[in-house]
Amino acid sequence: MGSMMRKSAFLLSLVIALTACDNNGQDVQAEVNRYERSATAYQQQGQYRAAILEARNAIQLQPGNSAGYILLANIYNKIGVYASTRNLLEPLLEKHPEVFVELAEAYVEGRKFRSAINLLNSGNIRNLNENEQRRAYGIQARAYIALGDVEGFQKTLEKVKAIPGSEGQSAYLSAEFFMAQGNREKAAETLKAALQTGPDHLRSLILAGQIEFMENHLDAAEAHLTRALTLTANGDVLTAERATILDYLTQVLIQQGRTSEAYAYQRLLADSNNEGELLRKKYADALELYQQGKLEESAKLLQEIRSLSPTHTSAGTLLGLIQYQQGDNEEAVELFNQYLDTETASSSLIQAAAMAKYQSNNNIQDAIGLLRDAANRQPEDANIQASLGLALLEADPVSQQGADAIEKSLSLNPAQQRLRLALAKRQMTLGDKEGAIGQLETAYKTQPEDLAVQQTYLSTLLAEGRENRVDQEIQAFKKQYPDNVRGAFLEGWFRLHQKKYAEARSLFGKTLKNPDSPDRAIAYMGLAQTWERENQWAKAAEVWSEALTDMPGQIEGYSQWMNALEKSGNSQQAIPFLTKLEEKGAWQTSVMLSQLTFNDGNIEKAIEHIQLALEKSEHAGFVRNIAADLYNRLAIRDRSQGKIPEAKISFLKALEYNPSNINYLANLVDTELFTNNAQEANRLLDAFKPQEEDKAAWHYLKGLIHRAAEETGPSLEAFQTSWAVKPTESAAEAIFSAHQAAGNTAGRDEWLNEWLNKLPNSAKATLVKAMQYQQAGNLKEAEVWYQRSIEISADSVIAFNNLAWIYHEQKDKRALEYAKRAYDLAPQSPVILDTYGWMLVNAGSVKEGVAYLEQAEKIAPDNADVKEHLQKARQQL
Repeated sequence: MGSMMRKSAFLLSLVIALTACDNNGQDVQAEVNRYERSATAYQQQGQYRAAILEARNAIQLQPGNSAGYILLANIYNKIGVYASTRNLLEPLLEKHPEVFVELAEAYVEGRKFRSAINLLNSGNIRNLNENEQRRAYGIQARAYIALGDVEGFQKTLEKVKAIPGSEGQSAYLSAEFFMAQGNREKAAETLKAALQTGPDHLRSLILAGQIEFMENHLDAAEAHLTRALTLTANGDVLTAERATILDYLTQVLIQQGRTSEAYAYQRLLADSNNEGELLRKKYADALELYQQGKLEESAKLLQEIRSLSPTHTSAGTLLGLIQYQQGDNEEAVELFNQYLDTETASSSLIQAAAMAKYQSNNNIQDAIGLLRDAANRQPEDANIQASLGLALLEADPVSQQGADAIEKSLSLNPAQQRLRLALAKRQMTLGDKEGAIGQLETAYKTQPEDLAVQQTYLSTLLAEGRENRVDQEIQAFKKQYPDNVRGAFLEGWFRLHQKKYAEARSLFGKTLKNPDSPDRAIAYMGLAQTWERENQWAKAAEVWSEALTDMPGQIEGYSQWMNALEKSGNSQQAIPFLTKLEEKGAWQTSVMLSQLTFNDGNIEKAIEHIQLALEKSEHAGFVRNIAADLYNRLAIRDRSQGKIPEAKISFLKALEYNPSNINYLANLVDTELFTNNAQEANRLLDAFKPQEEDKAAWHYLKGLIHRAAEETGPSLEAFQTSWAVKPTESAAEAIFSAHQAAGNTAGRDEWLNEWLNKLPNSAKATLVKAMQYQQAGNLKEAEVWYQRSIEISADSVIAFNNLAWIYHEQKDKRALEYAKRAYDLAPQSPVILDTYGWMLVNAGSVKEGVAYLEQAEKIAPDNADVKEHLQKARQQL
């Protein structure tokens, strides 16, 4: 009986436990369903950040359920974060093939068209509901269009048409196909018919707007795009479709002369954050990318974090490190100044900050100050001690404090044998050659496979004439490390030094036979040098071509290759070779192609290549700056040719890639003033938030706008504010001209003295001072100031010309000399030709002088002085 009771109690407990588990599972599912409904509702309302959080909550509760992942991926695709979709879904695809539609969408938008088609072909589209079928086939059709696969597209289009209610989708896809075939007219007709029956088909509206813009039907383009804009949610994150609409609306508004509205849209696009919130995950992703060496991708994520949270210290510091590693020292210093704490920062960050400070202004003392502070706060950090020692030796090559800091670092961490290279250099400077070689030998014996140590040690021995010892060291290394191809490289390097070029080539070739050798880049360099030393530049160019084909990301090899091509007379091979190499995908190749095509005068082609480089490099800062400069140059060219709307678009593009560059803004403002649109220029300037270093330029531009609007008082006040912030030639000249125009002679002369006081080496101010003395008849002082102007600016044509007349009036033989120097600087100026010709006549070279005077008359037939001098000269003939 007792046994039966215990058994019943056990069964009852089991039932209760099972029921509890079942109820708990039901509770979890209910919670997951609630999160998914909330995410969907938030997404429909345009609250994408909240939607992302809710979708992530669903995933966290049920990580084995694909529904949450699909929902999150759909949001990512909506806001254009396609890389996040790929990262999210690719690991799930094998276990959860149902995620294939969202992943295919991300593939197409990421230009992975073949991957999208393969994925969709392997997925079971027919099991989807009609809406999802329509979407999946639409994605597939767009991929076929991009690949130019007409047959694949036609078959897929038929599948779309077979789904009820797909008229708008099929019409849009047909229009996309016609556009890809170059038949814009047929595409427009297709869309027109489609929009009559389905006026709210978003993609059709966008494409119709694009086509009308291409046809220069600006009102129609604006109407389509504005309608499309009203159909997209104005959410807390800019969607990909809304971004496309705003981009085209910007261009339409510029063409219509509504630049300030366009600039507002452009700023909205530039400032929008498409990644959503989730700062911690973003930072983790950025850190992982950085550790993988993907600096551009990491920087992109970090920039997005800072746009969402400017006080995110970790993101700011890591971004500063990346900017330093990519060569943008000024930006790195700004970030380090804002975020770096020398008490808690790692030694690598402090080292990077110190180097950035030094490289940004070439002032080692700034770096030393930072490192001293860090060394005091972290005295047991070997890396900081090493950095301080190196900086001190940079400032003073024999610094005892520098040597002491390095010795302390070595005592803390003996593995840092490269530090002995700095100690050896110090010993050499002190004249202690044996001490220097001793330091290098110690480093080499401790770390014999360190290339920097090897080469410095062996190079020093060679410089001291100890070739036998070098040979012995290399042979000993080869014996100790028989499988290391470094031995072949070192021997090749030694044979190159001995001018045994054929042997060197054979040895470098052995290094290159190992595809995993870390010395491949320098082996290629050595191999190329063997041919260069024999002046066989075509052979050297072949080696560099092989090196670039093997390692297209080695940007330093491009300049060496171009040098070899030029010296071999084969420069014309550069662009075809790089065009083929560009297919391998390295952004460095596209940058080089951009530079070469720009040098050839084809700026449009240069921009095509730099756009590819931007895409490949994930919009690296270095590449963005090049792109901005190219668009700025294109805009300047278009403006000079009277293509004002095109110039405005390109200036805005330059600002998009480098939004803090006030010079690009100044060009855009100047363009508006050129078209007598001071009001639009003022709106543009007011929308720009200047940094501290840009405030002088900002106020100067404000002065130009007021001057164009004939607002004399505000114009002068703005120029004076600009001068007060930072004295510049532009502001000084503008203030001087304002006094001159107002007839304020006393104010003008007082200002000229202020100008010279603040900018004593101003060529313009000294020239104006000289001209004032000349007009007042004080030729002695005028001569002094003209000579000073020439000292400051050796190409001052006016100074040479006016001095020639002063010397002519004084019967000074230097008159002809100075007239000739003015002529050499400006041989097409009628005024200069008149001066030089008349000086020749007065020097007795009448016939020669007449020739120059006749040339002056031909250029300026209405110039009375030229006519008078020519008449008198001819009389002397």
